[in-house]
Amino acid sequence: MKWWGIWVIVFLLYGLTPVKAVSVTITNVPSEVTIGNPFTLTAVVSGLVANFTYYTKIRIGQTSSDMNKSQTNNPLNDSSQDWLSDTDAWSTFPQITSDSSGNWNGSVIGRPGNTAIAGTNLVVLRIRKTDGSTNYDSGAFSFNVNPASSPTPSPSPLLTPTPSPSPTPTPNDYSNLFISEYIPYPDSGNEWVEIYNGNDFEVNLYGWFVDDIADSGSAPIDISGIISAKAYKQFYLSDSFLNNNGDDVRLLNGSKTEKNKTSFSISTKTKSWSKDSAGNWCQVDSTPNSSNPNCPTPAPTSTPTPLPTPKPSPTPSISPPTLPPLTVRGGTEEGDIKETPAVLSSSTQRTTNWWAIALIIVGGIVFIVSVGLIIKQYVHPPPD
Repeated sequence: MKWWGIWVIVFLLYGLTPVKAVSVTITNVPSEVTIGNPFTLTAVVSGLVANFTYYTKIRIGQTSSDMNKSQTNNPLNDSSQDWLSDTDAWSTFPQITSDSSGNWNGSVIGRPGNTAIAGTNLVVLRIRKTDGSTNYDSGAFSFNVNPASSPTPSPSPLLTPTPSPSPTPTPNDYSNLFISEYIPYPDSGNEWVEIYNGNDFEVNLYGWFVDDIADSGSAPIDISGIISAKAYKQFYLSDSFLNNNGDDVRLLNGSKTEKNKTSFSISTKTKSWSKDSAGNWCQVDSTPNSSNPNCPTPAPTSTPTPLPTPKPSPTPSISPPTLPPLTVRGGTEEGDIKETPAVLSSSTQRTTNWWAIALIIVGGIVFIVSVGLIIKQYVHPPPD
């Protein structure tokens, strides 16, 4: 057989075999799009090689000879190449795979590029076999391309002025501030103290403190706040600042100088120590931020009358006797001699009178001598 006979046979075998044509049909396309905004195009393709891959591309233009104004999205590319222009390499475009019958249906995402012209445009879906060079285009659909919307200008950030540092206030010092009430043993929650402002103006206790026993116990607690003139204000402490069985309560200024102090030795749960208008302290139901009730008046107690102190009896002193003048008469009769008895004074002295004692002694001697002379007169009477 001649060589040309072989060619005839081959021509007859392949030429007479029907060739299946590729058909690309757009099934859904939006009526209008905006430059730079994505849209989705759906299509059906038949006549493909079974189970084979193809590239896809969306093309846009106002005429069939100027269909390079579009961009196609390939989400499998990195972010710098996910939007592809018409002139990019086919290998970068999204791929589709036909089924066993050579068919495919699905969607492709595209958008009008920045070079697109606003107005009526044509849109076409083109596919190409990954190992081939033949392009298959769908029929052209027309839609309206709107100009890109003007971006809203971002507002210029306002310059935030750098705030000047605020000067730290200096604590003020005042007089006529008094602890008026406090509760050392609350039922629950924190203990508190009430301060009374006895001034005719409001005071700012910024930097002031409440403390317990000086140089001992708990650390001072800051009670910063404002108290109106002639008003009471409650300041909370911690839940275990004061001892229930007795403690000091002291008000300190910003220099931690003691301005007022009170103390207690016992406390009753839920009762506050309260100072009334007379300055008396007692335990009562608490009255924070207001004046305090008067303390109960204690019942009077009888005071025993002291017994008089006995005075010592005065010691009597004996005055010396006053001796009568002695008269001696002549004769032998006993009646001729008369004696006037001495009268003793009953006056008394508290102190020893040595002169009186001396006179008594002298008087006694004189008395004895006088008696002796009288006896002598009787025993040896003088001659007549």
